[in-house]
Amino acid sequence: MARARTRQEIGSPIDAAIKDRSEEFSLVARRLEPEHFGKYVMINLQSGDYVIASTISDVHLKFIEAFGAETAGCCLRIGASPFAAA
Repeated sequence: MARARTRQEIGSPIDAAIKDRSEEFSLVARRLEPEHFGKYVMINLQSGDYVIASTISDVHLKFIEAFGAETAGCCLRIGASPFAAA
């Protein structure tokens, strides 16, 4: 029986969209940095619109409220590594 391929091996349209627009997303985060440092931004992959919140949970909830649960998005921490302490 053949081994199932992983998501990384297969790739996905969402992964491709994020990779293709990663520089654009970084520019959005940098533009927001002076006023929103340390907060989270979640960007709609289709429209480029975004929401901002203080926690990753809050930004996800705001994103769902604004764009719907089926909409693909990319979440970034503004002005800080995603691995930095809050």
